[in-house]
Amino acid sequence: MKPRKIFLPSLITLGALALPLQAQLLLTEINSNGSVGDFWELTNVGASSVNIGDYRWTDYTGGNTFSTGSSNPIPAGTTIGSGESIILTLASESAFRTWWGAGLPASVKVFASAAGEPGLGSADGVTLYNSSGATVFGFSYAANGFTRLGGSGSLGGHAGPSARPTGSTVPNGTSMVWVAASGISSPQYTSADGTTQGTFAPATGTDNKGSPGYSGFGAQPPSITLTVGASVTTFAENAANPASVGTVSRSGSSVSALIVNLSSSDPTEATVPASVTIPAGSSSVNFDITAVNDTFPDGAKTAKITASAVDAISGSLDLTVTDDGDVLDTDFILTELQSDQSTGSPASSEDYWELTNTGSATRDISGYSWHDSGRSGGAAAAYKLPVGTAIAPGESVVFTVMPVADFRTWWNLPATVQVFQTPGAPGLGKGDGVSFFDAQQNELFFFSYAVAGFIREDGSPSIGENPSNPNDITDPGHAGIAAGGTDASQA
Repeated sequence: MKPRKIFLPSLITLGALALPLQAQLLLTEINSNGSVGDFWELTNVGASSVNIGDYRWTDYTGGNTFSTGSSNPIPAGTTIGSGESIILTLASESAFRTWWGAGLPASVKVFASAAGEPGLGSADGVTLYNSSGATVFGFSYAANGFTRLGGSGSLGGHAGPSARPTGSTVPNGTSMVWVAASGISSPQYTSADGTTQGTFAPATGTDNKGSPGYSGFGAQPPSITLTVGASVTTFAENAANPASVGTVSRSGSSVSALIVNLSSSDPTEATVPASVTIPAGSSSVNFDITAVNDTFPDGAKTAKITASAVDAISGSLDLTVTDDGDVLDTDFILTELQSDQSTGSPASSEDYWELTNTGSATRDISGYSWHDSGRSGGAAAAYKLPVGTAIAPGESVVFTVMPVADFRTWWNLPATVQVFQTPGAPGLGKGDGVSFFDAQQNELFFFSYAVAGFIREDGSPSIGENPSNPNDITDPGHAGIAAGGTDASQA
């Protein structure tokens, strides 16, 4: 295999390509794992327009050439003005504009790949060619492929995480953006945070943040400062809605209307509209804050309401949402669990566990889900139970990742027993456990079959798999072992 070339983020003077010396192109944003489609942003940081008609681009995973970019030509006659930023994406233009919503001005040019490729993967990059096939620049976001804000090398992975500040974590769908203050001769990049560098959250895709169409080149410091207020900052989760009326205000000029994006740090406690518009001639606008009433005793929770807009300093306000006296739900109990299968089991056999309703009423468990000892409600939400799912008093239901028909055949179960297949749920290993979540991802219980994780029938704690030292917490076994049986038996 040929050694991979690493292109450093470069600013190319197009005079070498028979274009005006002052015309320069700079890659100013990449999103390599967007929920709608990968994209990157090209900005003209020179003093005059550049004709980029018939330019082509491709990703850079080694061996790509001008010809492989044939599905991504920029239309003939296209020019990019001084200070202008354009978008190159795998999504259709309409899908891209819907994705980023009101934050993406209609004037921003969006060019979609006709073939929907190439995808931008982890540790990938972008290569841009001029109409003659000469390389304009190559940009890699692999480890040490570019310079992060502060002067350190990139970390690798997807573009946004590769640019993140050391010690932080960001979703793979975050954009990597140019820090305009770093200049154009030695550009530095950082991950989009939704508040600085003109970045914001799109209309859809909560893990995606970026600033498509806005590079910050030539921009003056933000002339607008946003502040957020509310008529009531502490309210109960069962308050009559709207529980409070928020106000977002702006400083500076009010000649034009301003679209403001709103978000809540905890939408399970309080929600706000996705955006509001401060009308031309006005300095503020009101919006409803809605309390979300759950059934989980979670005490007082904080929800931060944030307002952001292009070329504006964001504002935020902390709200306190108090509990309305909810009582912990104790009607549900884990009554059986198998974390390993015997050699005689069907080829499709998988782990399973049983949930029983010990209460006196039928319970709606729509949106409920489960996880292992990782105890992640967010991960469990990916395979939650469908709307209309219920469990009667005394009823036991089964959760497994294997096909329902195969499970019924394996255990010769009657059709009256509900079996829920949860594709994507984790496997149950040694010393593991089951966490059960309600529709708001509140953990209702966690059952552990680690050493001393539960009480066995004889009143002694669960054990490990070392017969000579069954209480060794560093040597746990499967659920059956923990209960005093074999790997493939049930707890």
